[in-house]
Amino acid sequence: MSGSRLFQLLLAILVGGVAGFGIGHWMGPPGVPERASSSEVSTNLYAATRAALLEPDVLDRALAMRAVGAQLDESNVEEAARAVDELVIPSHSCEVGQFMHARASFDPRGAFEQSLSWTGARKRGVGLHAASYGWAIGGGGLEAVTSAESIPNLEARESAMTGAIRGWARSDDIDGVTTYLARLPEDTGQVRNRMYLMYIAGPLLYDHSADHLMEWAADVPDDAPNNFKAAVYDNTLRQLSNADPKKAIDWYQANEGKPYHEGSLQSLTLGWSRNDPHAALEWVMALPETDERDFAVLRIMKLWLARDQLAAMTWVRDADLKPELAKKIVTLWTPQGRGRRAF
Repeated sequence: MSGSRLFQLLLAILVGGVAGFGIGHWMGPPGVPERASSSEVSTNLYAATRAALLEPDVLDRALAMRAVGAQLDESNVEEAARAVDELVIPSHSCEVGQFMHARASFDPRGAFEQSLSWTGARKRGVGLHAASYGWAIGGGGLEAVTSAESIPNLEARESAMTGAIRGWARSDDIDGVTTYLARLPEDTGQVRNRMYLMYIAGPLLYDHSADHLMEWAADVPDDAPNNFKAAVYDNTLRQLSNADPKKAIDWYQANEGKPYHEGSLQSLTLGWSRNDPHAALEWVMALPETDERDFAVLRIMKLWLARDQLAAMTWVRDADLKPELAKKIVTLWTPQGRGRRAF
């Protein structure tokens, strides 16, 4: 056994445990050749890429494609691209993505156009997402989304747009992607637009801090077009309440009275209730009685009932609820009420 193969075996044992892994699995089936060396990769990238893609072991396949990506440049990219073009195994989407990430680092338009040329929907979608992400994170955010917008096929366009927005959000051009999203019409693709905002908010929160996220939201002008300020505010509350409910409450209260604050209670409680519905309900029930508060209670209860009916209904039994609200909650709990809005 070569040194590299022995290292892979030891790594697998350390990570997954001896019981779940057989040595035969990590050695590969009889007759499978050893992976090509770096020198072999550089001299015949088509053959190396093809061999990597046909490697039956998932770990070996990923490592082999990583070796291919490390050798990829303008002089040999077409050789490797030909092997990827020939791949028809739909389960190898990770390796297609690896290749497109690598190609997009120096030839983003080529990666994009190669992916777009594929007829298989799944392979094309993975390729477009990876190529657009690499294009945008490398500084070509506007070019990536502009190219994505020009794709006639809806499914392919959405794959490219998602990759482009995600990459742009993780680039050094946060102002650019924010300005672009502010221009999207409010009355079309609201769910999609909200997801795009999450691609910005998530990295700001988890790669940096809650303060970074709040600063970004605060910097959006109140008069931004297409009700964009309210969309950013709501999305920020959702993200914050999921990660740090106390900070989310403080920020929510600090923005009371602002024009974009109206109707945002649902956003505050949604993320919070996924982690601690009991605490979210107790806080909401302490607010003045309004239709917005009752609506928030029902939203939280719907999530809680889907996750833990006994705990949720125990809370209802012990809570001091007005009859109309209790009746709506019970409607959510009945088989007839599950899966539909009872309010």
